[in-house]
Amino acid sequence: MEANGARYLGLLVFHGNSKRDLYSYVKDNTIKRLRRWKDNQVNHAGREVLLKSVVLPLPNYAISCFRLRKTILQQISSEVLWFWWGSKEGERKIHWIKWDKLSLCKGDGGLGLRDMESFNKVLLAK
Repeated sequence: MEANGARYLGLLVFHGNSKRDLYSYVKDNTIKRLRRWKDNQVNHAGREVLLKSVVLPLPNYAISCFRLRKTILQQISSEVLWFWWGSKEGERKIHWIKWDKLSLCKGDGGLGLRDMESFNKVLLAK
C-alpha cells in the first residue's frame, strides 16, 4: 500500500483508502522508537528529555492533520507511562502518580508531558 515507502513528515505519502493502516503506522512507529530506549539505563531526567524531544513529537504532523482514534492515542500514552516508570517486558513497576498529574504543566505540579487526546483536539482546532 506504500508508494515505494515514500514518507512526508513521518507519514506514508500513499496510505490507500484505509485510515486504520495510517493510524497503526503512526502508533507502531512511535512505540518502536520508544522501545529502543527501554532497555537502556536512563534516569528520570533523561527519560523526561527523551520523551519531550524525541518520542512525543513523532506523531505531531499526523495529529495535526487527522483525528486519531482514542484507542491509538491511549496506547501511545500507555507506552509512554510504562517507559517513564521503567517497566520492562515481564516486569511491572508501580505507577506512583496518575497520568493526569504527570501531564499537567510544570507550574501546576506536573511534568509537562503531553496528553495526546487533548493535544490532538487542540491541533485540529487550529
